Amino acid sequence: MARHLGIDIGASSIKILELSDSAEIEAQTILANPVGKNVSLMTNPEKLQIVDILKKGLVSVGIKSKKAVVSIPESLVYTKVMKFPKMSTPELATAIKWELDQNVPFPPNEIEMSWTLMEGLSKKSGTEDMVSYVVAVPSKISETYVEIFEQLEIEIERLENESTALQRTFSGFVPENGLAMTVDFGYSGTNIILMDKSSIINSYYYSVGGMAMTKLISESFGLTADQAENYKRTYGLLPDQLDGKMVLLLKPVINNLVLEFKKMLIAYRNDFGESGSIRVILSGGGAFLTQLPAHISAALEGAEVLMGNVFEGKMVDSTQMAYGPVYAVAHGLALEP
Repeated sequence: MARHLGIDIGASSIKILELSDSAEIEAQTILANPVGKNVSLMTNPEKLQIVDILKKGLVSVGIKSKKAVVSIPESLVYTKVMKFPKMSTPELATAIKWELDQNVPFPPNEIEMSWTLMEGLSKKSGTEDMVSYVVAVPSKISETYVEIFEQLEIEIERLENESTALQRTFSGFVPENGLAMTVDFGYSGTNIILMDKSSIINSYYYSVGGMAMTKLISESFGLTADQAENYKRTYGLLPDQLDGKMVLLLKPVINNLVLEFKKMLIAYRNDFGESGSIRVILSGGGAFLTQLPAHISAALEGAEVLMGNVFEGKMVDSTQMAYGPVYAVAHGLALEP
């Protein structure tokens, strides 16, 4: 039976998940990233360090796959939903390339591009317009990933941006005839994705993540980074703790995220009319912030907010079950598109 391997290399940790053909979880592990950087910023010795960590981590959970789908952080890619009048596929490819040449801050011969025609959105627009989700990445970045995995003797089947993997993971969470807002809280930043069951409608990378919140707490309370992380997880947005000081500190950060949600919904309604029911799905390590779901629900006038636990209903060790939201990107990478 074939197995499908997804590897999500973040700035603070590496998530590895292997699925069977039937999407059952065969193996998973989280490894610390001691370098504390994304792959594109690593020196050669640091890359070798990551190769060694990956090699040991894969062996430790018995993964022998020689092919993998690997994530590229959203901060390193250019994504855009583009709308064009009806045209042939070759004409559409040319139009997308021309649009990228005008907007991407890299020479055309130094980027790699992929695009997906979003037929569902094209129908919703009520016109014959063609709506495409476009992703571009600098070639140097993708070459760096290939170089690392060559040393592991693993072939990269695909490099995917995190939003694409998250849409695949959570498509089943989207309400019928409605939309979902997926919010993936990472170490360096937060991915916000407006999606329906079949495609990404809009996405936004918010360059504030768990690290920034921990630093804010550390500086405000005079704590070490470890102490601040414990404060964040213990007290979070509880209004009756620490005289409400944590809430006052973190609320503006969360409210800025909610503002981005609202902007996306307004843009959607302007283009396509009513959105139907909205469900907010939280994932990533920062999603464990105490009282975060309740705070977001209240800010969005009672919208349903849930944790995107990819381990629910799966055969996973009980000690690992709660960590499902952290594996959201790796899970989407391992799923067949």
